[in-house]
Formats: sequence, structure tokens, C-alpha cells
Amino acid sequence: MSNDRPAPKQYETWLRQLMQQRLEEAKFKVEKQLNVEARQIKTGKSVYGYCLYKSPVTGKFYCFVTDNANGELQQWEIFDNGSGLVDATKVRTMQVGSHSEGLVADDVHQYLYVSQEDVAICKYGAEPGDGSTRTQVDAVVNGRLEDDIEGLTIYYASNGNGYLIASSQGSKDYAIYQREGNNPYVMRFAIVPGNGIDGTNETDVIDVINFPLGPAFPFGVFLAQDGTNDNGNQNFKLVPWQSIANAANPALTIDTTWDPRQIGGSSCDVNAEFQTTTISGCASLAVNFIDQSTPQGGVISWSWNFGDGNSATLQNPLHTFTTAGTYTVQLTVNSTTCSNTEIKTGYINVAGIPTAAFIGAPNSGGAPLTVNFTDQSTPHGGAAWAWDFGDGSTSTLKNPSHQYNAPGTYTVSLTVTNACGGDGEIKTDYISVSNCVPGNVARGKSATASSVRSGYPVSYAVDGNAGTKWKSNSGGVQRLLLMK
Repeated sequence: MSNDRPAPKQYETWLRQLMQQRLEEAKFKVEKQLNVEARQIKTGKSVYGYCLYKSPVTGKFYCFVTDNANGELQQWEIFDNGSGLVDATKVRTMQVGSHSEGLVADDVHQYLYVSQEDVAICKYGAEPGDGSTRTQVDAVVNGRLEDDIEGLTIYYASNGNGYLIASSQGSKDYAIYQREGNNPYVMRFAIVPGNGIDGTNETDVIDVINFPLGPAFPFGVFLAQDGTNDNGNQNFKLVPWQSIANAANPALTIDTTWDPRQIGGSSCDVNAEFQTTTISGCASLAVNFIDQSTPQGGVISWSWNFGDGNSATLQNPLHTFTTAGTYTVQLTVNSTTCSNTEIKTGYINVAGIPTAAFIGAPNSGGAPLTVNFTDQSTPHGGAAWAWDFGDGSTSTLKNPSHQYNAPGTYTVSLTVTNACGGDGEIKTDYISVSNCVPGNVARGKSATASSVRSGYPVSYAVDGNAGTKWKSNSGGVQRLLLMK
């Protein structure tokens, strides 16, 4: 990787000259520092991780922050308060679950990546209404990452492609994943000593850009903070992107045509739109997606995300949803200079054949016995219920109550149906009803029909001094269950 750098003795001088040249070309001059805050914005936490996000859907700006204690993640909308000053309001709070610092947001695909330092890299929706649902990109237990997982960055390329890169501090290297789809793992690389320059250790911060940055970095650059620099002070190491890309097999993408200044841009010469032939049905639902983006001749590529872990790059794909659920679909279209995205939240609704399940309580006792039945079938919505209580009685309620008047054991069944099909559950001998009657008998006396509640005749008496034993209550009267 070091072969693309200038000679060691010239490198530091050359870099200073290049930076000075760029400043002079931009005629950059700081005359005074301006305070642009509308007020002091307090998160209530000790901020540990931070990143920005601009929604390609609404054009709004957001920042994400994590604390350094219990892994709380906050999302704040940043806006002009009408007087040219910056204000913010909190729009979402989530619990990541553990200590987290590294954050990066994908301004095209609308994802937020969070590095739980000792656990995993997780992916959330970046829009404020995306909730707390997340997927795991990779974890420290598989050998590709070693805690702490620190900095995260994104290499943007055309057509929604590119890479997610993570600093694996424990292994002193960097892991690369595909930016699209489910972020499959690609490779690892390390920055090692060479040409008089030391390698990197204890890296927290990383960044990458695909754009040309002068003769030393004509194909972009990867930047990594070096926490244990040989000269004592930490510094940053810069590596030409092509040195990393060409070391992979197959080689990674090198794309200098994608303009990073268009990322999250609100003005784009294409507008993403789509429709479908259907939006609901049973599992194995085949949906034709129809691109209606404008202008028709301006779009050069399409990137679909169907919300079920699958994607496509066709203009008008056919996709089959095999599992019941509600799916958010997004289409990103690209022109030669920028991209635009349409998201339809909860757009596809797929029903499945229900799985019948139920419980009843109590399921044993003396007659008359009232049992409350509770449907536990899945899915819970859009179904019809047919109960058979085993004593000749039935019900079509979802959660019925039923009284058993005669002693015996009863088999109960439930059949649940919806538009996609049906399923049943049978519980054999599930309800047990005994022929028990309560009566009050004085200690040492015989129980007779006259001492038993009316309506429960007995065929024999029980003498307290012979045959049956029971414990006395404090008042000298005890409860006795008399069997027919």
C-alpha cells in the first residue's frame, strides 16, 4: 500500500504544501468566529459517539448521539429557527444495549450503523419514524472483529454501491462489508509499517472518500487515526484507496464519478417514484414493481429494497414475499450526478395461514366449572374462530367463557381460519370436572343429606370418628367435600 506515497522524507513536507495550496486556492480566511446556536442544546447525557444524517426523503438534517454509559442512542432534528440560528429537537430515543461510540449514517440508503464496542455492528433505519428495529451486520464472536469495535465509515459509489468499513481495534485492522443489501463481509486489511512510516494501532476514527484529492490520492483516500504513533503523539495515516482496492481479490470498486457533494442533496435531476400491481395478499405473494421515476431518460440505474432482506437492480422487478409480515419498500434511482429515493412505509402487507393455539383456565374443578378460553393463535388479526368444548357446545368468539355442568373429562378443539387458510389445535381430555359438593359438618358428627347444600344428594354419610380424617378449623367447623 505504501508504494503510492511520495518518498518518506518528502511526504510530510509535500502534504503540508498541498494543504496550504488548497487553502490558498479557496481563498479561505477566518476573520471572526460566529456563534450560530439558537440556544444551548442539552442531551442530558455525556455524548460519546456522534454523526450527521441528511434525509434524501425530506431533505431534513439530523444528528445521532450516544452516551458513554448505558448505550442510549438519541436522534435530533437540526433546523434553522427562522432567525438564521441553529436549533434542534429530539425526535427519537433508543437503547442500543451496551457501550457504543462508532456511528455512521448512509444518506442514500437511509440506514444508521452503530458499533457496540464489545458486541456487534448493528443497522437501524435512519428516518425518525423507523423505530428501534435493527439487524446485525457482524459480531465479535466470529473472528472477523475483535473488541473494541470503533470507527465506522462509508465508501460511496455509483448505483447505491460501495462499502461499510469498521475499525476492529482489538485486531489492529479494518473490516470491509458491502454497503448494499444485508452487508455481506468482503475482507480485512491492516496498515503496517513501511517506507519509514509506522502502522496504526488503537484506531478510533476512520474516514474514506472516493473523490480525487490531488496527485497523491487520485482515486480517493482512506484515513485512520493512529493512537500509538512512534513519535509519541497520535496522528492520522492516509492510504490511497486504490492500494486497498487492488489488494483484494477480486478488486474492490474504484469509482471517482460519484460526487460526494450530492450525498443527501435536495436538488437532484431525477425523482424516484413507483407503483405496484398489488399491495396485499397471502404468503408467496408475487408483486410486480413498476418504476415511474422522472424524467424517464435521466435515470441510469435502479436500486430496490423490498424490506424482507432482498433487493434488485432491475427497472421493473418481480418479487415474491414468502413470509407473512408488513414490509417497507424503497427505490433509489441514480442519474450521472446524484440519487433520489422514495420510501413507502408498511406498503406491502402479507398474510399467512394462522397457527392455532389456545389455553383455558381453570382446566379442572368441581361442577359447575366455568372455564375462560384464550386464543393464542398467530397471526392474531383477520381470523375466524370455531370452538368445540367437547360437551356438545360450541362458540365462534375469539376468547369465550364456557360452563361445564356435568362431571367428566372433555376434549377441546379450536379451528382458526383466515383468507389464506386454516389450522386447528386439539387438546385431549383437557378439562376435568369432578362431582364435588361442599358441606359444613361439625367436628365429630356425621355428614348427612340435611347438612349438605340443597341440590346435592348423597348416597352415604361420613362419620368424623371413623373412616375419614380431616383437620379442624379454629372454630371447630371444617369444610368437607362429599362425593356422590
